[in-house]
Amino acid sequence: MERVNTNVEFCINGKRIVDIGFFLSALKSLKHEGFGCSFYDMVLINEKIEGLESIFYFKCVMCNRIESVRSAAPNTFSSPNMAAVIGCVSVGIGHTQLNEFCASLDMPGMSNKTYQRYHSKLSPCVEEENKKLMKEAAAEEARLALERGDIDKNGTPVISVIVDGAWSKRSYRTNYNASSGVETTSIGLDSTIYKKISQINERLVINAESLLYNVDTNSAETYNSVVAKFVGGKRINYSLKGSYETRCKAAAISFNSKGNFLDIIYGSADDSVTGYYTKSFLKKREKQQLRTKKRK
Repeated sequence: MERVNTNVEFCINGKRIVDIGFFLSALKSLKHEGFGCSFYDMVLINEKIEGLESIFYFKCVMCNRIESVRSAAPNTFSSPNMAAVIGCVSVGIGHTQLNEFCASLDMPGMSNKTYQRYHSKLSPCVEEENKKLMKEAAAEEARLALERGDIDKNGTPVISVIVDGAWSKRSYRTNYNASSGVETTSIGLDSTIYKKISQINERLVINAESLLYNVDTNSAETYNSVVAKFVGGKRINYSLKGSYETRCKAAAISFNSKGNFLDIIYGSADDSVTGYYTKSFLKKREKQQLRTKKRK
């Protein structure tokens, strides 16, 4: 435990994120046998801030014993620090925007070192869940191809593939220096490849067959739009330390699960990790998506 000044009551400033159930249970457990001391006999003497989490140190005025209480359970997938990083990836912001948001709430932010540490823990989970969903999607397309009779002479399902791509940040036609990009390969019933051309007449000629069969690259473009959401509209350079790659995989999870990135990521750790308000938000969004689908 770090050294604390046990003679002066500590004055805490600003707001904190607290797991209220965990915190209250910890406070109730503060009892000193033999003296009958409890939390009511303690004063706050210090706080250790660890990103969006805190450790509060209390001193008992009866027996001078020092106790520590955390604001939330540490090293869990739903801890405030990990949850904040997951939220940043989900809504398309990064460390700087997170700290600005925290500042607007008058609460401590997170150091870049701490942010990167939790981001590194999240990345393998995102990659693993993305692989699972891609395998499921490929198996479903193979099944549909067999049902349609789209097979080769060896009985192997023949699946059409749409290819597209995107850069990690906007060039604005002047600054072509993106450090990373994503290749979009969409598997589905319809397929075509658009070539980049300068003249509208050439475009019509090249895509004449595609126009006759009414096919396009909409599925690939839809995924690219999801990527744009996860990278903040390409306004920020997320190419460093694997962040862009992780966000592209997170976008693939969202695309293949119809927007259920949060549910899948929390569920990958433990079904009980997904919190009450997280589940409530996901249910509301699902109902909204159903209403939107019915109106179309």
